[in-house]
Amino acid sequence: MSLLDKWQRFEAGNPTLRMTPAQILEAWFSTATETTHYISTTTPEVGLNEPGEFDALLDFGFVPVLEHDGVPIAEARGRFRDQEEDYPSLTDSVIYGGWLDYTVFGVGRYSVCATDAPGCSGTRPDYGWAGTIGQTPYGAYPGTTPTGMGSATWTGVMVGMESLDFSAQAQAAVPAWVYEVPDVYLGDAQVRIGDLSAPDVDVSFTNIHNVTEGTGRP
Repeated sequence: MSLLDKWQRFEAGNPTLRMTPAQILEAWFSTATETTHYISTTTPEVGLNEPGEFDALLDFGFVPVLEHDGVPIAEARGRFRDQEEDYPSLTDSVIYGGWLDYTVFGVGRYSVCATDAPGCSGTRPDYGWAGTIGQTPYGAYPGTTPTGMGSATWTGVMVGMESLDFSAQAQAAVPAWVYEVPDVYLGDAQVRIGDLSAPDVDVSFTNIHNVTEGTGRP
């Protein structure tokens, strides 16, 4: 059974996403092109950053997966070239995520190599920087504080991906290790603002399952 089959059959009540790749592309990009910032979570402080641009998107495509709590989830695979002066590079990616009215989100596996390095070309490049896991939600940042009294709660979906093993044994498995997609996870997400007049945000993830293995996860 393929990973996509496992996603779609993983839990009762999760219907297959009834969209074509072209429809997903249109829906995803209609939201993505309206975003103004992304949330960086790679440092202790969460920062809002303006999204950058890549010089050449060589290949990009979506595969429909499922809907969870009404949120569409798709698989995206892509290849792009970045001609940044300090590090011109080629990147392959596989991402699982979705989109809302003002936000796109996902978690992905990224493999990167310097385009001037030997072997950084073809359908299976010799990656110098492989196995990076990234997660970055993009959204339209209004620059204002919510108004009103009381609380607000959003209930939806979380997608996750296993942290990769950078041990010597794992490194010895290259190049196969480079191309193996880590286990992916699906669960319930809740985002809650207890007081709209002083909006601290609490986030919880529950009912998490390893879709790849078909098992639960605490």
